[in-house]
Amino acid sequence: ADADVRSGSDPFVKFSLHGKEIVRTRVVFNPGKNAEWEGEYAATVPEGTSTIKVELFDQDRVGVDDLGSADVKLVDATDVTGTSQSVQVTLNQTPRGVTTVLAFRIIIEPPVHARPNPIPDGITLPVVTRKEIRKMPRREQERFVAAVEKMMENTDGPESSEFFRLASYHGWNKNYCAHGQELFPGWHRAYLVDFEQSLQAADRALGGDG
Repeated sequence: ADADVRSGSDPFVKFSLHGKEIVRTRVVFNPGKNAEWEGEYAATVPEGTSTIKVELFDQDRVGVDDLGSADVKLVDATDVTGTSQSVQVTLNQTPRGVTTVLAFRIIIEPPVHARPNPIPDGITLPVVTRKEIRKMPRREQERFVAAVEKMMENTDGPESSEFFRLASYHGWNKNYCAHGQELFPGWHRAYLVDFEQSLQAADRALGGDG
């Protein structure tokens, strides 16, 4: 995103929905009259959301100054993957009535729905022993590799494999990764269980017992 701002400010942008902040950019220190924020910022909003609020602030040593705000209407794209919307909006309530324009691009992704349980009804899973792969017999290593390759098979076009779904948790094209956060230990336990269940399902598809 980029904006025309007053000279000497250290601006950042905040996006909010119903008064609750959903995304905040980093602060750009002393950018002159034209500030730019590189990179992507992700947020989750409810289906059917039609308008979000964008606000521009100046970060001071103590507190912040309001540089203006505006409401942005979102395109109706709840069922379209990767729909892109270019936005250029003139902010309201700017200091001294200075014209301030904020430009950015919004990419809207469809909601992520829970996938079906890969474990068939009536199957009781045994206690899983996580083995050190370098100490596994060669036959078990080959079976593991075959199951991973099965997970990598696309089922409905590019990037539709089970492996891609699991890998995307780490930041592309979805970002549910909790690395570097307090929630990581619990998140990673659930992530391993999800991966193991998919691995077992792939092994059964190849004729194994999971």
